[in-house]
Amino acid sequence: MKSAKKIFIWIDFISLIIIFSILFVILIFIKENIKNQYAKNQISELKKIDMIIYNMLNDKKEEFQLFLNNKNNPDIGNFITNFSDIYSVDQSYTINKIYKKDKHSHIFTGYNLSNSKLYKFLLQVDSDHPQFSPLIPSPEKEELSIYLSTRMNGELFIGRIGIDKINAILKPIAIYNNNIILIMTKDGYIISTTNNKIPFEILPELSLSILKLDKKYLYTRQRSEFLSDDFALLKPISDVYLIFDTLLRFYPLFILIILIIYFTKIILQFYLIFEPLEILLSYIKNFKNNPLNKDTEFGSLKIIEISELYKTFHDKMDQIELNLKTINQTNYEIEKIKLYLKNIIDSMPSMLISIDNHGIIQEWNQAAVTYFGLSSVDTMGKVLWEVLPHFSRYQQVFQQVIETKTIQELKRELLTNGEDKYMNISFFPLEENGIKGMAIRLDDITQLEKTEQILRQSQKMETIGTLAGGIAHDFNNILGGIVGTLSMMKLRTNNTIDLNTLRSHYNSYMNLMDDASQRAVNLVSHLLTLSRRQEPNFSLIDLNFVFQQIETICKNTFEKSIEIIVKPYFEPAVINADINQIEQVLLNICINSAHAMTLMKAENDVHGGLLSLHIQKIKSDKHFIKNHPEAKENLNYFILSVSDTGIGMEPNTLSKIFDPFFTTKDKGKGTGLGLSMVYNIVQLHKGFIDVYSELNHGTTFNIYLPILKSETPIQNNITENILTHGTGKILIIDDELIIRNMYHDMLSECGYEVYLAIDGLNGIEFYKNHFQEIELIVLDMAMPKLSGTETYIKLKEINPHLKVLMASGFRQDERVVKAINLGVNGFLQKPFTVETLSRAIKNILIVD
Repeated sequence: MKSAKKIFIWIDFISLIIIFSILFVILIFIKENIKNQYAKNQISELKKIDMIIYNMLNDKKEEFQLFLNNKNNPDIGNFITNFSDIYSVDQSYTINKIYKKDKHSHIFTGYNLSNSKLYKFLLQVDSDHPQFSPLIPSPEKEELSIYLSTRMNGELFIGRIGIDKINAILKPIAIYNNNIILIMTKDGYIISTTNNKIPFEILPELSLSILKLDKKYLYTRQRSEFLSDDFALLKPISDVYLIFDTLLRFYPLFILIILIIYFTKIILQFYLIFEPLEILLSYIKNFKNNPLNKDTEFGSLKIIEISELYKTFHDKMDQIELNLKTINQTNYEIEKIKLYLKNIIDSMPSMLISIDNHGIIQEWNQAAVTYFGLSSVDTMGKVLWEVLPHFSRYQQVFQQVIETKTIQELKRELLTNGEDKYMNISFFPLEENGIKGMAIRLDDITQLEKTEQILRQSQKMETIGTLAGGIAHDFNNILGGIVGTLSMMKLRTNNTIDLNTLRSHYNSYMNLMDDASQRAVNLVSHLLTLSRRQEPNFSLIDLNFVFQQIETICKNTFEKSIEIIVKPYFEPAVINADINQIEQVLLNICINSAHAMTLMKAENDVHGGLLSLHIQKIKSDKHFIKNHPEAKENLNYFILSVSDTGIGMEPNTLSKIFDPFFTTKDKGKGTGLGLSMVYNIVQLHKGFIDVYSELNHGTTFNIYLPILKSETPIQNNITENILTHGTGKILIIDDELIIRNMYHDMLSECGYEVYLAIDGLNGIEFYKNHFQEIELIVLDMAMPKLSGTETYIKLKEINPHLKVLMASGFRQDERVVKAINLGVNGFLQKPFTVETLSRAIKNILIVD
C-alpha cells in the first residue's frame, strides 16, 4: 500500500512534467507553423519574381528584334533604352559597329572579344533567333550582365542588359514588401542584392534559415526557371514568431520558477495538511484504547475540515458499535434459523439438490449423501452432471425450467446406483434477489413401484381369471375345429384307395386348420401379453389397432347377451404409449362394464346390454380447460370412450372408484385394484379420466390421452409368405421331439443339411466336433439342464464368431434381450411357419 502523501506529490509532479512537455511541444509547433507559413509565402513571392524576370526578358527580346529590323536607322540607339550596350562583331569577334553604348562602358570599335568570358557564349549562337546568355562578367564594365545575341549575314549582333537594369526592376518590389531580394550563383555567392548593407558574400544552401542583419530575416532560396542562377528572399520575422522564439529561449527559467513554486507548495501542504492528517490517523488507529474528545484540535493550525472529519468519525464509530451489536444479534438469529432449516432439509427423506443457472451444486442434503455416497464437501461447487453423469440426460429439462420458470415433474425415472431405483424427480425454478437456479427433489419410490408392480400383476391375473372361461371356450372351439378336421382327413384317407381324389378336400381341410391355428396363436399371444410382467415400453401406437384387439378378446370371452359396438377413428390415431398398458386399461373397464350388465344385476333383471367403444379427437381450448383442469392448454387429446348400459353408480360410489381395494362386487369376486391401476396408468401417460354414471342407466368412461405434436404414421410391415431356400449345415438344439422333427422337415425342404440335439449339453458336445462345418445354430430358450442363454455362452467359448437364432414359445422378454445383448443374431417367436423360419435363417446367413 502507498502513502496518500507520496501519491499526491507524485501526481502533482507528473502532472507538472506532462504540462511542461505539452506546453513545450505547443510552443515549438506554433513557432514552426509560423515559420513554415512564412516559407510558403516567400516561395510564392520568389516564383512571382522569377516570372517578372521572365516577362522582362521577353520584353527585351521584342525590343532587340525591333533593333534588328531598324539597325540601319542612324537614330535607332536612342530608341533602345532597356539595353546598356548594343553592337555587332565580325567573324573574328571584333567589334565593327556600336549602335548604343553606356557612358561607363569600356568597349570601342575594333575591340576583340575572343579573350572575354562572353566569347564562349558567342560561339554557341548559330541561329537567326535571339538567344539569352546566363549572368556572366561583361567586358564592357566590371559587373554581371545578360546578353542577347543573334547571327545575321555573317555578323553577330549583341545586346547587353546590365545587372543594374535587373536591380532596377527588383528593388521597387523589395522595398514595397520590406524584403531583400538577392540573385546568387548555385554555390551561394551573391551576384546582386536590393540592399547593399548585407555584410556577407555567401549565403547558406538550405532555405528556412534565420539571418540577422539590422533585424531578423527568414531566408528562403529558390532555383530560377529562366536564369541559370538562384533567387533568395530575406523577409523580416514577425513579432509573433519572435515572441515564441523568446519564450522557448527562456523556457528553462520558466520551468525553474514553477518548480520552486511547486516545492514551496509541497512544503506548506506537508506542514499544514499532511502532518495534521497523520496525527489524526494515529489517533484513529488508537481510538479504541485512547478515545479523544470530539473537540480535539490537530496541528498548529485549527483546520475546520480535519476537526469535522474527526467529529464525524467519532459519531460513526458510536453508530458502528451500536450496529455491530445489532448485527451480531441478527447473525446469531440467522445462524439459528439456518441450522434449523438445515436440520429440516437433512431430516427429509427426499433427496434435495440445489444448483445455480450454470449447473453448479449449491446445496446437497443428507438424504443425497446417503443415497449417492458423496459428502456435501465433495460435491459443493461442482457441476451436477460431472458429479452424477446419469443426470446429463436431464440437461434439456434444466434449460427449460430455467428459461420458462415452470415446474417440471418426471415420474418413475429409473436411476442406477449399484442397483436399480425408481425415482420421482421434481425440478423447481429458483429466482430470488437476482439469483437464478433450480432445486431438484428426488423421491425414492422403488418399494412403492415394486408393490404397484405386484398389484398390477395381481390385477392382470385377475383379468386373465375373469377371461379364462371365455378363453377356454374359444380355445376349445379352435381345438374342436382342428381335431374334427383331422378326424375327417383320417376317415376319408382310410376309405379311399386313390388319394388324388382327395386333393381338393385336403386343401380345404388344411385351410381350415391354418385359420384355426392362427386364431390359437393370436389368443395365446394376448394371454402372454396380459400376464407378462415388464417395464413400461413407450412407442408409437395406433389406438385403432388397440380397439381391434380389445374387440376380439371381448367378443370371444364375454357373454353373448352383451352386444359390442366399436367405432374406430377415421384415420390412424397415433399416440406415444405402452400398448400393453393401454390394452390393460381398456380391458379392465370393459370387464367392469360386462359385470355391470351381467353379474351385478338382480336375478329378475334382464342380463346383457350394449358395450360401445369409440375414439374422438378434441382440442384443449379455454372452455375445455375450465371444465377439465387437468388438461394442458393448446394440446390435442384423443378421447377413448367406453360406455355400457349396466346398473350404473350413485355419486357416493362414483367418488371412490379409483381408490385402491375399493369394490362394489361381492366378496371374492373382485380385488378393487382394477380401476386403481387404470388411474395410475393414465396418469403415467400424462392423461386424465372423466366418469359419468347414472344409477340403472349405465356408465361412461372417457379417457383423455395427449396426441403427439408431430404425428408420425405407423407403418405396417407386411411380409409375403415366400419360402426362402439356402444351403449349408444347421444344428437344431431343442428338447421337444416334435419341434426337432418339424425343424428337420422344414429346413430340409429349404435345402439345408440339418443336425439335431436333444438339449444344451448334447448340442455343445456335437458342436465341439463339428463347429467348423456348422454355419448356424437354432437354439431353444427354455430347456432342461442348461437354458438357452447358458448354452449360448458355452458355445461362444468354442467359437466366438458363431451365428445363433434364438427361439421361444414365450413372448420376447428380458431374457431374450439379455441373450441379444450377449451377441445372439436373431429371435424367432414360436409357433412359426416354414416361410418365417426360412426367412429368419437367410437374414442371418447373408450378413457378413
